[in-house]
Parts: sequence; structure tokens; C-alpha cells
Amino acid sequence: MALFEKIFIRKEKGGVIVEPFKEEESENVNNAIIVLEEALKMVKLPIKAIDVWTETGVVMFIFDKPRIYGGITKEKLELDSLHESLIQEIKSLEREKETVEKEKKIPKEKFEKVKELLHDYVGGFADVLYENQIKLAGINLEDATESDFLKFLNKLQAAISMIIGFTRSREVIKEIKEQVLKE
Repeated sequence: MALFEKIFIRKEKGGVIVEPFKEEESENVNNAIIVLEEALKMVKLPIKAIDVWTETGVVMFIFDKPRIYGGITKEKLELDSLHESLIQEIKSLEREKETVEKEKKIPKEKFEKVKELLHDYVGGFADVLYENQIKLAGINLEDATESDFLKFLNKLQAAISMIIGFTRSREVIKEIKEQVLKE
């Protein structure tokens, strides 16, 4: 996101996607949208966009029922240019999200199998290394994808290399990956 510091999308009532995501920002943006929607109902005018200009930038809302798009930028360009840039960035973001959604899911049991196998190589360190790398990778085990799994294995390899050495850690992760993915 080059032009916009934050982008938000609400596809339907109830939830807002904010990129880069922070839970409290998502709730704040959703509340702001609810207030805007209620105000627009009272005005009863077809409004396509609302732009709030501040001393430090612009907050934009584009209404494209049932979706609402928005963005926050410090750039003060012409409105048409800002709107077009926001729409392009949102389309790009949605394409990325669709790709991730289509990606193969990895069941939680595969991650647990990695932890079991890790015990054979690093013993008592396995549980701590496993939990730390899951946390550092920011992986939700209930919704993990193949790229999440590979990201986790890369982080795990870096962590265990400090215990068993770089070359051996690469071999171990390769063995674990082969065993877990063949099942």
C-alpha cells in the first residue's frame, strides 16, 4: 500500500477488514461506518463518497452498496485521483486475499505432528521452540494454509539451527516436512 497508510473494506454489515490489520482499529472503523450510515439514512441523498480533510491528510469513505471502502492517506491529491487510487489498491488487496483463500488448508494435526517429530531432534526444547515459532509466525492453527506451514518451518529451522547447527537443521526440517506432508 504505497499511497494509503490504512485501507478498510466492509463487504456487508457486521465486519470490517483493515489492512494492515489491528483489532481495535477494525472496531473503530466499523463504529464510524455505522454512524455515517445512520446519518446518511436521515439525509436520504444518494452519496457516493465522503472525504474528511484534516491538517495531516485525508480519510475517505466510498459507498458502493453493499460494500464500503475507505482509506487513510497523508497525500493531498485531487479527489478523483485519490478515489481511483483507493479503488485500485482495494482491488489488488482483494485479489491477494482471494489467492490466500484458495490456498490449500493445512490441518492442525500436521503442525502437532511436527512438534512430535521435533522431540526426536531437539528433545526438551521441542515444545518451547514449537510454541514460539507458531506465535512469531502469527499462525492461527485453525485456519492455517500451506504458505503458513512453510513459513512456520522456515522459522523453526532458523530457531533449531542455534541448537543443532545450520546444516543439520536444514536436513531435519526437510525430513520433518517430507514425513508430515506425505501423510
